[in-house]
Amino acid sequence: MIATMESKIVNQSLFWLVCLIWTSDASAQVKSDPDEVASLVELLEDDGVPDPRPFRREQLALTRDAGTIVPGAWQLEITAGQITLRNYQDESLFDDTSTTFGEFINLRRGVTADIELQLSVSTYVFEPVAPGSSTLDGEFEFTPQIAAKINLTGNDGGDWSVALRPWIGTGDLTSGFDVDDLALGLDVPATYQLDEDLELRMLVTSRLYDKNIDPPLISGALGVRTKLGEALHGSLGVQFDMNTDPEVRTSGTRLAWAYDWLINQNTMIDAGVRLGLEQDDGSGDDIAIHVGYSVGF
Repeated sequence: MIATMESKIVNQSLFWLVCLIWTSDASAQVKSDPDEVASLVELLEDDGVPDPRPFRREQLALTRDAGTIVPGAWQLEITAGQITLRNYQDESLFDDTSTTFGEFINLRRGVTADIELQLSVSTYVFEPVAPGSSTLDGEFEFTPQIAAKINLTGNDGGDWSVALRPWIGTGDLTSGFDVDDLALGLDVPATYQLDEDLELRMLVTSRLYDKNIDPPLISGALGVRTKLGEALHGSLGVQFDMNTDPEVRTSGTRLAWAYDWLINQNTMIDAGVRLGLEQDDGSGDDIAIHVGYSVGF
């Protein structure tokens, strides 16, 4: 995943801390009609409210190399401390703020120069979404996923790196967030080298089959990654959610920026912030932070 860099080891520990402070008035609780709460729960159980879980692949697309595969090598990616705050516009149905905390672990193994196997695990804990309702209150999710990344181009020294990543996993996006439902999808990451220090990064990820999702859910990212120093890169991009049927789920756009540091040839640390713009579905703004660690062995 990490492109070949100079062999010089940078003996410096890089530390990036993001502090997010927000205030709330505990006495200003929203009082909702029981019928409204029941209506919201029904929406959550059907398909009327977007999945509050962030798509990890989108954010990683800004810092992860789409083309490089090292045969016989293992790569472990850990992203922890992701906290998502969602500020909902309709206070009669939603709390002012709901919180999502998640971790993402991805183990990668290069089989050939063009094929890589991946085993991913995501965990999420949700805070309540509806006032007076236990929906998503402390809900915990453990979602495994098996994937194969297949390079179409990228190991020939050209400017383009394009890959296909078919995956199979478990997880229910809309009905109680169970883990007993089969889901199938396809991701398409791509990288284009604009010049020696600047590259364009793209990712489209789709959930092609999920019994609770109709039509398929499509999400992606588009951004640039630039070299800021010998071992430091910065990335800026946008992430989007979209659906083929606007009556089921409307689109949303988020601005994301991140930094990644190469500690040495095999170790990388990345950290970033994602800021949600006003959502078409009325869910308001959201903000997320993450800290990641990647090591090859």
